[in-house]
Amino acid sequence: MKLKNWLISLAIIVAVAGAWFWFRPTEQQRIRKQFFSLAEAVSKNPQEGNAAHAMKMLALGNLLADNVSIELRDFPYNGDISAESVVSLATRGRALFDVISIEILEVETNLVTVHGGGAKQIDVSVCLNENGRLP
Repeated sequence: MKLKNWLISLAIIVAVAGAWFWFRPTEQQRIRKQFFSLAEAVSKNPQEGNAAHAMKMLALGNLLADNVSIELRDFPYNGDISAESVVSLATRGRALFDVISIEILEVETNLVTVHGGGAKQIDVSVCLNENGRLP
């Protein structure tokens, strides 16, 4: 009887571990989800109040690492920049527009292991829909 209970417990543990491994999102899926969250944090609609604005800026700060590297065409702040500076720039940029809508069409990621497996470099290219026009 003890052996039977032990085998059932072992089978349940193996099934749960297998389900966790099988259904967990991949690195690419997690990165894609982060970009959609980033687009939501930057977006703005006319009915949005100050509380919603503050929550979105808090969410934006939580999505970013301490230091980020930005490379955008015709963007004056390219290079390494702190998360606080990105949030500050986003706040100033949001004040200029009544509506900001970012639609992400495609996220392509390339994960590269750096320095013997301790760190990963992630190259990401994002295709956006800008003003209703396809790129």
